[in-house]
Amino acid sequence: MSYRRAWLLLESLNASFRERIAVSSRGGRGGGGVRLTVFGHRLISVYREFEVQMQARAARTFRPIAAKARTARTAAPVRRLQDR
Repeated sequence: MSYRRAWLLLESLNASFRERIAVSSRGGRGGGGVRLTVFGHRLISVYREFEVQMQARAARTFRPIAAKARTARTAAPVRRLQDR
């Protein structure tokens, strides 16, 4: 990810919540930087827990049909539409 894209995403996050996710300081003698706020740390923690829950739910949901998936050994080669 580019530096600019990361900054734009951070600005978007900060604009999306009433509390700031991160605060930045300008460069200079000691150098600039960004630090997460307490709220930013909490947001990441909540998101990671959500992600764990969704992965577990997806595994449970798709378990009954997982046996129907092809393995790398049995998969037919993928053909592009223009090859047909």
